[in-house]
Amino acid sequence: MGLLDALDPSSRSRIRIFSFKLLVLFPFSMLLAAQYRQPLFDEIAILAFWYGFFSGAVALARWERVAGSSLNGWDELLAFLALTCFARFLSAVVG
Repeated sequence: MGLLDALDPSSRSRIRIFSFKLLVLFPFSMLLAAQYRQPLFDEIAILAFWYGFFSGAVALARWERVAGSSLNGWDELLAFLALTCFARFLSAVVG
């Protein structure tokens, strides 16, 4: 908890929101992958892309600064796009 205590309340809140979205993303993508018989990493990549897209849309609507003093929707967008690229990479490696 020492690392989280170094952040401001807004950043801690953004990390909690991001963590909750990840907790929803992984089981939901497993459910979709099983139901539609698609590769798991492809489903993770698709959902992470859309999460990132909507995080960026909300950040744009709220007029959040791209390089703000605390974590915001733009940082969440970058994290989800990084997760999308990583899932695509794993999908290509696994086959």
